Amino acid sequence: MFEDLTWLKVAIVLGLSLVLQDVLLNQIVILGAHPDLMIALPVSVAIVAGAEIGAVIGFLAGGAADLLVSTPFGLSAFVFALVGYLVGAFVNSPLGHDFYNARLSGTGLGALFGTFCFALTAALVGQPGILTAHLLSVMVVVGVSAFVFAPGLFMVWRWALSGLRTLGFGPRMPSSGSALR
Repeated sequence: MFEDLTWLKVAIVLGLSLVLQDVLLNQIVILGAHPDLMIALPVSVAIVAGAEIGAVIGFLAGGAADLLVSTPFGLSAFVFALVGYLVGAFVNSPLGHDFYNARLSGTGLGALFGTFCFALTAALVGQPGILTAHLLSVMVVVGVSAFVFAPGLFMVWRWALSGLRTLGFGPRMPSSGSALR
């Protein structure tokens, strides 16, 4: 799926993002929550490069994020992969056809959706105190921060995935050339 150099660039992006999240962003508290760059990664890459790459990056970013949280290991990887795939699938669907014009707000909404999915999944696996009124504050902070991070993330993903032929912001056609099959 990726060229060797592309893997290295993706590893650099993920590694620097994890350090930035742990060292800086986890120290910023707004409304009792902190910005979450790690959920913005799969959402933004799914908008840039599609569902499959969104799922792969989501799994990797979630696995890295799992190192920083006390929830069951693998929970973030599962949820981030799912969110990356769903956002990419929506963007490539007829409903999301014009979504490219709203990439910034879409990143914010995708991160907000991802935060809700994480909380719901965590509650389903027995994590106490996740589904509370505070979740709304967390969703707002994460969604707004992802909106702010989006322009930089789009540039970073274009650089990191520059070796891929499917990269772009326009609708992609199936390799057969016909969407009617």
